[in-house]
Amino acid sequence: MFADATTYCKTCEVCQKNKINYTRQYSPVHPHPVLNELCSRLARDHEVLTRTTAEGNIAVLVVVEAFSGYPHLIPVKDMTSLTTAKALVQQVITFCESEDVRSCRIKAQPLLAHSSSIVMSF
Repeated sequence: MFADATTYCKTCEVCQKNKINYTRQYSPVHPHPVLNELCSRLARDHEVLTRTTAEGNIAVLVVVEAFSGYPHLIPVKDMTSLTTAKALVQQVITFCESEDVRSCRIKAQPLLAHSSSIVMSF
């Protein structure tokens, strides 16, 4: 009798339409493109110091080149976007030309560096 009930439930169209699907639904994966050259992506974040240094710096701007993992550690006096942009242009962009700068606090933003000005959308 149990087998008959199981067979009926498996073949019943109404039962199949009203059945709750308990399997977990996964979203499609969209992986990042594979990096194939140096300085194609930079990741940055500020690390706040426990105390102010003798030079007046309150944080360290950490910029990591994603392909090689090369870190740039830049002491900064404040964590404003202007100070961050200046430090990036003076210390990092002269080292490599990057199309993509990522931050832990803000979503990915393109960085366009020109000789006289910098355009950043913070």
